[in-house]
Amino acid sequence: MHNGAPYFAVDLSNVPERYDLFIMKENLRTFEDETKFVRLSELRDIVEGFTRSKRVLQEYLINLFSA
Repeated sequence: MHNGAPYFAVDLSNVPERYDLFIMKENLRTFEDETKFVRLSELRDIVEGFTRSKRVLQEYLINLFSA
């Protein structure tokens, strides 16, 4: 994806319960191959995971270098 400008598409497959955004590596017409795009919700989950683990990681490193 970093080699060029990504393509975007709105995922309406679960409307009205949920909308999502596809960030694609190439201009796609079908979305069967999930290796060619990433969902915005997946990226958000990754960021939230890093945020939740930040404190635990900080405490671990402080204890590691304090010992």
